Amino acid sequence: YFSLLSPMITPYSDERKNLVKHYAEDYIKNYNTSTDNILIYAGVIFYQAFYDLSNNSSREKLLKAMDIYKEYYGEKSNQVIFTRHALSRWYFIHNNYQTSAAGLLENQKLFDGTVIGPLLEGVRFLEGVEVFMKAGMVEQAQANLDAAYSRFQLAKRPSDLAQMQKVKQRFNLH
Repeated sequence: YFSLLSPMITPYSDERKNLVKHYAEDYIKNYNTSTDNILIYAGVIFYQAFYDLSNNSSREKLLKAMDIYKEYYGEKSNQVIFTRHALSRWYFIHNNYQTSAAGLLENQKLFDGTVIGPLLEGVRFLEGVEVFMKAGMVEQAQANLDAAYSRFQLAKRPSDLAQMQKVKQRFNLH
């Protein structure tokens, strides 16, 4: 039982990445336009975009998926949070750091330790450090580093605290 849960609670493990990618590929392959509903469609276009963020058309797919998720699940849903985060990554990959940072800030307003849990929030805060540094928002980068630290403390994950130290040193933050 715990071996099955392990990939679900380890955000960056190769096993988790492969499991999620396999799930996404299967999800897309089995999509049936005549019988599947709009939420399944949103999931399909989200995964298509997520695994091809370098493609310009991925932005439109993410925006469409987010609109559907907002309508059916609401602004504060996991689906919207993950889609907005992916959209922020899209902007980052395409060197639009200000828009990427704005998307992350919008997402972080929803973080309270419960919606996606403290560990994943910590990971998202830590990922934001580079975005904010590239956008010239050093104070926000430091705030993200501090928020990541507090979330990792709650999650009691020393490996994530070690990763945080590397990010801290890389960007010369306190």
